[in-house]
Amino acid sequence: MMNLSSLSKAQYANMASLGLFAILLTLEVIFYGFNFLLLMGLINFAFAWIVFVNIRWARESIAHVASV
Repeated sequence: MMNLSSLSKAQYANMASLGLFAILLTLEVIFYGFNFLLLMGLINFAFAWIVFVNIRWARESIAHVASV
């Protein structure tokens, strides 16, 4: 098994949570409609996406600095 860095583990966990969250938000809209809590969930989803993108950017930066 491959040794994963903590950033890789965080990125994989974030990908899994984003996927599950997207599925559950879709089901919530289908069964309960749109409400304030759904809006808060969408904002939470946006913040999780920002974290995902920033982790990817950090990994690429670290790889670039390490290769110099």
